[in-house]
Amino acid sequence: MKRLRQALIFALFLAIPFVASAARPQPPKVVADAAMKMYFDYDYADPDNAWAPRPRSDQTAYFVKKQVLRPVYLSGNAEPDWMIDVEADPQGALCGTGGCPLQIWVKEGDGYTLVMDKQVREWKLHAVQNEKRQWLWVDLHGTACGSFGADECPFAFEWSPDGYLMPSARYAKAPLVHIAALPQAMDNYLSDAPDPPAPLAVLIATTSEACKSRGGELASEQALANRTPDLNGDGIGDWSFDNDNSYCAFPDTEDFVARRAEDPCGYLDCRTVLFVSIKAANGTKWRQQDIGKNQYAYRVDPVAGFTPVHLIPLAGHEDSNSEPCGVSTLQFCRIEPIVVSPNF
Repeated sequence: MKRLRQALIFALFLAIPFVASAARPQPPKVVADAAMKMYFDYDYADPDNAWAPRPRSDQTAYFVKKQVLRPVYLSGNAEPDWMIDVEADPQGALCGTGGCPLQIWVKEGDGYTLVMDKQVREWKLHAVQNEKRQWLWVDLHGTACGSFGADECPFAFEWSPDGYLMPSARYAKAPLVHIAALPQAMDNYLSDAPDPPAPLAVLIATTSEACKSRGGELASEQALANRTPDLNGDGIGDWSFDNDNSYCAFPDTEDFVARRAEDPCGYLDCRTVLFVSIKAANGTKWRQQDIGKNQYAYRVDPVAGFTPVHLIPLAGHEDSNSEPCGVSTLQFCRIEPIVVSPNF
């Protein structure tokens, strides 16, 4: 009996390393390399970079131990997704008032694809009820909510059937209003939007050309092309073209001083356009719904999701020099739903 007990203990001892290794997946090389580049992207041959941190011989293992590299389960795939969380081992050169970089990589085919690359101040993972996946709560820079940098800006993302991290209304504990375009998991500022609908791509190109023809380049303080959740109930995610903060960046020469002082809306198409998908027998078609140059927002409901709305200043609260319907002045505004038609 004693020998049997010893044999069982010995067998259990042999099994422990196997169980431990199975419980901690190892990051794929492309993700580990991305983390290394994020932290150690320096030209070490340059004497000016003598101060720069250098990787340890076991840097990937160190990242795993510190949970800079960690498995997450946002997509619901059989294999884990991977997160690079710089906040877990912060570096001053990478972090600021908007927080630290956060990346999410998802398995697609034989490799991994970057689906989120964003500065966040705080994040939390939550389980999706009755599903083998999670959703991600984040706190962003205040400007992402139409406010000031230090202000809180809670938001959320979850996996879309279309294969990307889409804005999610799960963070709203009660109905609220999100002022500004919906934050994106990937900040695609200009022509870098992934596979925009053809009419949206044309509008981006036309806007860019308006600057090039004047000797400048299109610039913006926010993403120009933004993906939205399904707004018209056809099961396909939609898009918005948010051009109200765009301008032309001109070379720093005397010849362009006057042009830099011009109102960019004199030659740029400073408006917001929704691109709403329509299922058709021969594929997806896109309808443009112009919602104008006036300020807009989204009503966020934990059940109904996102609804675009107009923000209309009440009498006596109009102000042409600023946004009269900001976060702190919303009580002086009327909120009108923007009706998104499901048809052409």
